[in-house]
Amino acid sequence: MGTPQPRAQADLCQYLLTNPRAIRAYVDALDLTPVDSVLEVGGGKGTITEEIILRDPQLVETVDLDASMAAALAERFAAYDNVTVTCGDGLEAIRRAHANALVCNLPISMTEQTLGILFSSASIHKCVMVADRTAAEIMLPSGWHARDIADFSGDDFTPSQPVVSHAVALWKDAA
Repeated sequence: MGTPQPRAQADLCQYLLTNPRAIRAYVDALDLTPVDSVLEVGGGKGTITEEIILRDPQLVETVDLDASMAAALAERFAAYDNVTVTCGDGLEAIRRAHANALVCNLPISMTEQTLGILFSSASIHKCVMVADRTAAEIMLPSGWHARDIADFSGDDFTPSQPVVSHAVALWKDAA
C-alpha cells in the first residue's frame, strides 16, 4: 500500500525546492564524483535526493526532522544500497557528519548556526545551501570560498515561498 505522501507545511518552514532546473543547478554546483559521500539535510520529498543519486556518489545520507517525510523518503529510496534515510536533527547530523559533501535544505533563518557548524567540520569540504548571502560572506573563514549558484523565486518551491532565496556553493581549499 505504501506510506502516505506527506505535505510540506509552510508554518514549519517546509518549502521544498521542486523546480527541476533549479534542482539541477543546485546539485551541479557540488561537482559530485563517485568517490563523494553526501549528507543531505532536509530531504523533504526527495526531489533533490533523486538528483544527487543521478550523480552516482558513493553514499547518500538523507536526514529529515519530519517523521512522515523521513518515512516516505525511506520507502522511496529503499532499493538503493548507497542511500540511508534517518529522521533526526539536521544540525546534529552536520556536527557528526563523515560525508565530504553537504546539501543543506534548512530554513534561511538558520544560516548563521548552520555555517558555524559547517566551518568547524573536519570532514565536509563542499556544500550547497540556501543562505543569507551577507552572513555567508561575513562568516567565511580563511581557506573557504563561496560562489553564487542562483536566486530561486517563490514559485520554485512547494508551497510557494514568500521571498526569493539565494543559493550558494561553499568549498574548502584542498589540504
